[in-house]
Amino acid sequence: MSEFAYQKMILAIKSRAEKMGVAVYVVNPAYVIARRAMNFKEKLPPMLYSLVPEQKQGLHHWAGWAYMMRILSFVRTHVFYQTERFDQSKLCSWNTLFPQEALTDVEKIGLWRLESRKTYA
Repeated sequence: MSEFAYQKMILAIKSRAEKMGVAVYVVNPAYVIARRAMNFKEKLPPMLYSLVPEQKQGLHHWAGWAYMMRILSFVRTHVFYQTERFDQSKLCSWNTLFPQEALTDVEKIGLWRLESRKTYA
């Protein structure tokens, strides 16, 4: 029954769009639908891209996101919303990515470890 209602809805949307002269794009709903329909890519912002190691920079943009998600897994999600967009040249380390007052002690230690890994690696 639910599949029937789903198919009826799709047919109604396509029919109405055809009458109105509007294009309908079918995309995989597992991703950001509007951006995928407009052929946008979900590339890393320049301020994050500069922190990706050189061997990963030429890969697909999802590889960059996977690296960031893995390396920053200890940072709480809402801290990312407190980052400010700023000049990429001012971003010189992991510690300058987030406002220090927004981080917990565990997150500060994690960023310090990332920084020391970069220095000695």
